[in-house]
Amino acid sequence: MKRSSWSVLAVLSLSLLPCCAGAAGAAGAEGLYELDRPAFQDAMLANMPAEARNEKMAMDMIESMVKGMSAVIELKVDGTANFDMKTDMMGRVSEQKATGTWKLEGGNLSMVIKHQDGQEEAKTVPYSNGSFSIEADQIGMKMKMTFKRK
Repeated sequence: MKRSSWSVLAVLSLSLLPCCAGAAGAAGAEGLYELDRPAFQDAMLANMPAEARNEKMAMDMIESMVKGMSAVIELKVDGTANFDMKTDMMGRVSEQKATGTWKLEGGNLSMVIKHQDGQEEAKTVPYSNGSFSIEADQIGMKMKMTFKRK
């Protein structure tokens, strides 16, 4: 009798291992992520016309914009997220906050972002080595923002 109860317990334990391993793997992206400023600046320059890259004023403006920007995404263990972006450009400070949810499936990070005005936005992006990139349209330009785990 003892032997059969140990067998049942062993089989039950082994059957729970894949379930637990999957849950730990899905939660592996939790943490604080910051905007990779050099990568953001490179992405902005790539979207600029070549002649604009040769103008000192345009380059100074891009550098100032990137320097005055901070963006942080917090992915919490419970599957919720906080998004916080601040910009300080020419003395004009702006802050945007949002909340949302997230999940990691395979190599893809899916997020649903709920903005302060109530609108929701869904994004699914590749996730690798503690980093992911989000593309957004800003004033008619595609902006790629790469975030790295802090």
